[in-house]
Amino acid sequence: MASEVRIRAVARDYPVKRSTSPFDDWGAISEEAQSMTIFRWLIEMQSAGQWQEVGNLSAHAVWYGPTENSKAQRALKSAGFIYEGTLRKAQGRAGGAHDLQVWSHLS
Repeated sequence: MASEVRIRAVARDYPVKRSTSPFDDWGAISEEAQSMTIFRWLIEMQSAGQWQEVGNLSAHAVWYGPTENSKAQRALKSAGFIYEGTLRKAQGRAGGAHDLQVWSHLS
């Protein structure tokens, strides 16, 4: 029997299951980010007629520093992500247009 999967929006303060992955520790939220709008979704799978949380997603504006984050890149690579390329001048920040890296993870 095929399982059904859905993604549904939830509030910022909705309690989600914490990941035990070592790649899920992003550290404390910076002061200037405390007031930003964060969009969140749950990934759920239906099994035996019940919906169960199997993951979550979030999206928000991010302030980046002047250089690429090499530690984050190593973590992405270790987690099985593949570097797809760089989008030139794709991100506006610090008064200019900056490059943005694209990483993917396909099963």
